[in-house]
Amino acid sequence: MLKRLLTTAFFVVAVFGLTSGASAQYMRLKTDNPADSTRMRTSGTTLLTIIFDSSHDKNLSPQTCNSHTVSCGAVADGRPLDVGSYSILLARTGGTGTVTWGTFTPADAAYTPFGGQKTTDHDCSLDFQRTFGTFTPAGLFTIGTIPVTVLSGAATLGIEIANHPIDADPNLPTTFVGTPNCDGFVLGFNSYLLGDPNVACSGDWYDRDGAGAPQAANSAPNLAQPNNMTVNEGATANQAISATDPDGNPVT
Repeated sequence: MLKRLLTTAFFVVAVFGLTSGASAQYMRLKTDNPADSTRMRTSGTTLLTIIFDSSHDKNLSPQTCNSHTVSCGAVADGRPLDVGSYSILLARTGGTGTVTWGTFTPADAAYTPFGGQKTTDHDCSLDFQRTFGTFTPAGLFTIGTIPVTVLSGAATLGIEIANHPIDADPNLPTTFVGTPNCDGFVLGFNSYLLGDPNVACSGDWYDRDGAGAPQAANSAPNLAQPNNMTVNEGATANQAISATDPDGNPVT
């Protein structure tokens, strides 16, 4: 029996692109791809789920307000990072072609638009808030879901750190969360900014993972037809067989 030697590609984004050594509260994209929830579907529409852990790094170490910016001059603050609003920029960060975005659905109906949803064929801005004085307690929670369809190419999607290119306010920063507890180091005013993991003190948190492009189709190996053999009862005989793999992967 032939067994295909598979190489699993795990896509991690450092702004949601490459693996980051930086630590901070953690946001990620999960997909409904049944084969790999870190990748887009190979065809049709992929449902993205945006997940945020406001009290832990990706490595599960506990964090509070300003955990990672004290060395940048922020005041130490042991209070939890409760969330009362968010502004998230999703973008095609790799591959080619265009995508079309469906309607974003907040997981918590208490979040209503302060800017709403704005889209281009590459980017999608999500700006939502709760009623003043209410918030989501710190911890792991789902922000919401949004369907996206790749119209052409093989797109990789991520959560961006660049300025919003599609919001009415050109000064609106990229992905951040509003919190009743934490005055962020970069923006202040209860805004906690997603920063560039390669630039020190560029944000208040850094860890994020996106959704990779679909993995290429996995073709079955081909077994060369064995020769007919006649073997006496109780005897043994050997025959060399050979197989090839259309994708160039080794077989055993």
